[in-house]
Amino acid sequence: MRASPIMLDAWGIEVTPSTPDGVLTWMKQEIRAGKRLMLNHNLHSAYLYLKNSEFAALYEQSDLTIVDGFPILAATNRVRKRRGLDGLDSSYRCGSTDWLMQLDLLPAGTRVALVGGSSESCTKAVSVLSDSFPDLVFEGWDGYSDAKALADSHFFELSEFRPDIVVVGMGMPHQESYLAHHWHHLPNAVYATVGGAIDQISGLQKLAPRWLGRLKLEWAWRLLSDPRRLAHRYLVEPFLLMALTVKRHRAPGIDGE
Repeated sequence: MRASPIMLDAWGIEVTPSTPDGVLTWMKQEIRAGKRLMLNHNLHSAYLYLKNSEFAALYEQSDLTIVDGFPILAATNRVRKRRGLDGLDSSYRCGSTDWLMQLDLLPAGTRVALVGGSSESCTKAVSVLSDSFPDLVFEGWDGYSDAKALADSHFFELSEFRPDIVVVGMGMPHQESYLAHHWHHLPNAVYATVGGAIDQISGLQKLAPRWLGRLKLEWAWRLLSDPRRLAHRYLVEPFLLMALTVKRHRAPGIDGE
């Protein structure tokens, strides 16, 4: 299912809340329709959107931007309520692994490229996905030397693979910068940013237990799993985002919902 697009004026971002099957339905419709881009929004991306003009510009060209964060879903539901619409349930908070683990909804023979993770992680993720979805075709390039070599060759190997879907998992904002810099050289496909999902599928990074997701505490699991990398994102960035939000609302001509 896909809900109608919603503009969150607090940050000037637009999202189209989608369930995992809604994401795959959209992908099936867009495969071979040219070059398409699917991004996602959480509080981290909202902060980067307000701070990084290149990041924001890529989001402006996105064909589908889904909700990947309960605060964004809550903000979406507040806007929907003001418009007399029903709230959306938690299935519309769609993390990357949620839709990646439903790839069996794609037609047999769909070709999926992975770009991201370490060499070991990417290779393992390709193996896991190939075993899980034997009717699909997978190939992978790590997010370091392989990604650089792809760019240096104007994506010759990726073009030779003839992908239908390209999963880019390098973490924010590196994956967005990579796509923005090389967009005009990339072959036609549906491109989707997935953050650390390649590492999660490979098992290198453990997923939060489902019960934590129901309690909306997946962020705490991630923070405890990698405090050095994520402390600023989860403990400092929300306050910086609040300050940017206040500043945005004080700007002339801004009328947030």
